[in-house]
Amino acid sequence: MRMLMITMLLGLAACSSTPADPTVEHAWVKLSAVQGQPAAAYFTLRGGAKDDALVNVTSPEAGSAMFHETETKPANNSGMGNMADMPGMSGMSGMSMMKPLMKILVPAKSKVTLAPGGIHVMLMDPAPNVKAGDYMHLTLHFHNGVTRDIDAKALEANSAPPQF
Repeated sequence: MRMLMITMLLGLAACSSTPADPTVEHAWVKLSAVQGQPAAAYFTLRGGAKDDALVNVTSPEAGSAMFHETETKPANNSGMGNMADMPGMSGMSGMSMMKPLMKILVPAKSKVTLAPGGIHVMLMDPAPNVKAGDYMHLTLHFHNGVTRDIDAKALEANSAPPQF
């Protein structure tokens, strides 16, 4: 009887435990408005049982991939004025820049969301035959040696992010 109880408890613990390795969900790609320019990949990473990091993304539909984080610097008093005063820039109070990242940290048991205006994957030299509605195959490479294969739906440049 005691052995049966231990087995049942271990089974319940396994059902509710965190996966050992990171998982990926809600993947999509925003194509560039100009053919030949980089596309951007977005998705949600869920941390596994231990801290990890996304160190590379490869795709047969892209030449290479780079990680970036968009940062908005506050407006300065350089005489250039505030970006919010410029046509089409309402709501912006500074200059946006992309900062390259060597890796994307994925802490254990946490969620990291790649989204427009934040962390993203730039897909350099996207294949010219990829059109909105197609799927781009991405392989995510983690520091621990694990890979995850995903198919991300390609959206037009002016499309709103999908709702998951």
